[in-house]
This record gives sequence, C-alpha cells and structure tokens, in this order.
Amino acid sequence: MLMLQLLGWMLATLGALPLAYVVSTQLYRHDTDSERSPGQVFLTTALLWMLLQAAVVEGLLMAHAFALQPLLILEGLAATLGIVFLRRVLASNRPIVVPQHNMSLPVCLLLALGLVLLYLLATRPLTDFDSLAYHLPTLEGWLRSGYHAAPPGFESDQVGAYPYAWEAVCAPSQLIGRSTFLLLLPNLLAWTVLGIAVSLLGRAHGASAPASQLAALLLMCQPLCIEQVGTLHVDLPFAALLVAGVYYAQRWARQGAAADVVMTWVCAALLCAVKMSGLPYAAMLLSLGVGLRWWLGSLLWVTQQRTLKSSMDLFVQLGVSVVAGGVGAMFYLLNWVRLGNPLGYVPVRLGSWVLFAGRAEFLQWVEQTTLWHLFHFRDLHHLLILGKVSAFYLGLPFVALLLLATVAQRQSLRLVWAHLLWIACAVLYFRTPYGGDNGSHGWQITTWIGQGLRFALPALGILASVAARGADSVLRIRPLRRALAVTPVLLAIARTITSEQLQQLGIKLDTTMGIKTLLIGELAAVGLAAVVVGALERVLPRHLSAGQ
Repeated sequence: MLMLQLLGWMLATLGALPLAYVVSTQLYRHDTDSERSPGQVFLTTALLWMLLQAAVVEGLLMAHAFALQPLLILEGLAATLGIVFLRRVLASNRPIVVPQHNMSLPVCLLLALGLVLLYLLATRPLTDFDSLAYHLPTLEGWLRSGYHAAPPGFESDQVGAYPYAWEAVCAPSQLIGRSTFLLLLPNLLAWTVLGIAVSLLGRAHGASAPASQLAALLLMCQPLCIEQVGTLHVDLPFAALLVAGVYYAQRWARQGAAADVVMTWVCAALLCAVKMSGLPYAAMLLSLGVGLRWWLGSLLWVTQQRTLKSSMDLFVQLGVSVVAGGVGAMFYLLNWVRLGNPLGYVPVRLGSWVLFAGRAEFLQWVEQTTLWHLFHFRDLHHLLILGKVSAFYLGLPFVALLLLATVAQRQSLRLVWAHLLWIACAVLYFRTPYGGDNGSHGWQITTWIGQGLRFALPALGILASVAARGADSVLRIRPLRRALAVTPVLLAIARTITSEQLQQLGIKLDTTMGIKTLLIGELAAVGLAAVVVGALERVLPRHLSAGQ
C-alpha cells in the first residue's frame, strides 16, 4: 500500500516534469546565447512545471472534477506526452542540457541546508496560523467538493476571494493519502528557484558566478526566507516568480528573443495567480521589459536574435502563453461570476468611472493596515521596532547584502535601473495590506509587523541580485569570502534546530527564554563558523577558484 502511495505521489507531482523540460527545450532551441546555462534550463523547467501543475488542478476545479483519479489521468497523459516528445528530441540529435553546477562552497553549503529543510518538511507538522485558518481549509474544501469555493468562515470575506494558484501547485500531495506529508515540497523548490534566479540575474548584472552564488546564499539563509519554506504562505514563491520574471525581462530587453517574452509573461501570470498583490508587480514587470528595451536600445546595448521559426515554435509559444493567461485569470473570473467583481470586495475605479463597486468601507479599512498608513520614519519608536524585527528576521546576511549592494552601485551606473526596481518593490511592500496591523493592536506599530516582513521578499530578491556585483570585490579576500559563505548557513541551521527544539518544549521564540536560547545557538554557530573557516584555510589549497 505504501509503495502504491509513493508511485501515486510521484505521478501526481512529477508527471508534468518531462513535458515541462521538453517545452523549455523547444522554447529555447534556437537560442545561441553563450550565457545560457544549465541553471537557466533548471529555472525555465521549474517555472513551466509550476504552470502545468497549476493548470491541471485549476482545470479540474473548473470542471468540478478535482479528485485522485482524474488528476492521475491528466498527470499520466502529461508524463506520456513528455516522454514521447523527449524521445523525439533525442532522435533529432539535439543536445540535451542536463542541469549541472560547479560544486563551489556556497552551492555545497546550500545543498546541506536544503537537506535539513527537506527533513523538517517531512517530519514537522504544519502549525502556522494562516495555513491552518484558510490555506489548508481551502485544499480540504477542494478534496470534499471537487471544485473551488471560499474556505469555511470566509464566504463573505476578502480571504475567500484570494487567488489560490500556489495551493493548486501543492494540492496533488494532499490528494495522495489525504496527508500533509511533503505537502510543502513545492516550497523547497520555490526556495531553490529564488536562489537560482538571483544568481542568474546577478550574472546578468555583470557579476561572476561565485559572486552571484554568494549573494543568493546570503538571501536564502535569512531567517525570514527559511521560515517561509515551512508554511503555506505564498510570499516565497511570489518572490521567486518576480526575480525570475525580471531575469527574463532584462534578457529580452538585451537580446530580443521571443522565448524570453513568453517566460516573462508566464512569470507575470503566475504572480497574479498566486497573490492578488501580484497585479501591480506583474504590471511593473511587463513595463520593465518594454522600458528597459527602449533604454538599452537608445544606448545601442541591445541585440536581436533573428532565426527562422517553424510552426511548432509558434505553436509552443502561443500554447504556453494561452495556458499562462488562463491560469492567471481563473480565480478572478470565478470572483466575477460569484461576486460580480474580479477583485472580490475591492472597489475598482478608472478615474471617476466605477468599474466594480466593491465595498468602499473595506478599502478604507484595508488601507489602515498598511505600513504606508501607520509607519512614520520620524518616529524613533517606529524605527526601533523596525530595526528589532529586521535584526530578528533578516539578521547579518541582510546587512551583508546592503553593504555589497552599496559597493555595486559605486562600481557601475548601469545598475541604476535595478536599484530603482528594488526600491519600487520596497515601496509596494509598504503599500501591501496587513503589513502594519490587522486591527488587533489598536492600529499601532508593534513587533507584529515582523509577520508581514515576508511581503518584502521581492525587494530583498532584487537587492541580492544587485549585491552580487559588489561581491566580486569581496572574493579577492579568501578568508572573508569563506566566512560570508559558512557563517550564514550555520546560523540558519542553528536557528532552525533551535526553533524546532523550542517548539517541542512549548517555548515561544519571542519570550525571554526563547531569545536567550536562540542567542546561545547563534553564538555557537558563529564560533563553529570561525573554526570551519580556519580549517578550510589550512586544508584547501590556495589555487582553488574564488567560488571554493
């Protein structure tokens, strides 16, 4: 029985993977860019897998047929198509790019951290409040009824109007055995995608591969980023989609490849499908591609890939674009049918023209929850609270990224647009609902804003890609680069293990005992990092590459 469940889980979760790889190969089969790397192949394949998984589940929900048997049939069909087309690719003697990576020190350390996170995902129960309040109940509702409906208790609330595409990506695991075992495995993939996207975007900014890997490591080891792997919050995949979309948008702006336009559209559509706040981010992403193409064109820094496209190329590009549009629009169409407003209860106006009335009082209430409304930079108390939650959730890796980004800006004025982009994302974070208060703290700035700091992950991702350019100067100092690689990973592992132990003992992190225990664990990690770096300096030969 266990073996059948394992086979069913593999088919339900990995069935679309061969097809996703074949589609990524078809999209970029005319690509002649020397920068195209196995990392980009992995990124494109992972994004297309997310798209196909969301499309399969959303299609079943629309047909009121979300159940194990229809899911396995569709996934089996996708697997069959993928294998058939993969054999054709092999028969045509086209090169198959297998994702491989230079096993530098940052990559090895991240693999170790990834294994720790995988173990925790398989063994730790889901305890996050939002996950238990409406994310998981939404999945349970799909399992019981076979179609999408607002989670229980939220039928007349904006939560019931949220898009739930990431839950759709996670849903197949829940369907196998009706268990949360490995339900959050796609989160680990999103964590990996975020790191690869940051690394690729850093390379596009002109950084070396080791520097880009180091910047990705500093982002992925932040406590805020680690904690999102173990919840059904959608902010981690949201940040991964945005950084990946920026990578494809700037690549199209420089080279003009149609495949990059398609992948930018895929990322924009998934942003909207994963979170309603994705609408302004998607508009910003699409505008970035057009604006950057015009700006680089005026400076004569662009090229144009001119290749003869077959009908199959156009079919794949059009098919992926249509599927992405459908995935991005489905939940908004359901809201339109159910509530007469694609945005649920949010009023939509175009100047003085009211497109969808919504609830004016709801919009006023939501605006009160934002940091934009509640936070005052002239208030020392507010600044102290922001510093406290930043130190707790972001830590030393964030400080390192800020310093490296400052160095990068002094090195190249061509990164001005990237700096403006992460600042724009930071502004959107301040405008995101529930970033300041949810009404339970008297509309005051408290340490509760730490739970909303996850809304800043898109800005942190772009900042990390910029910091990669500044990391090149650090790589010349071997002990420093190894300390920057080893220390954040050991801090992340120490915090993860300490949090797990405290949770088992019933001690909260924000208590005196919790903070003292956490500090002891982190100090031990810093001491161990010093020992490890010293050992590496003695053991590893001096001629190793900068990434070692």
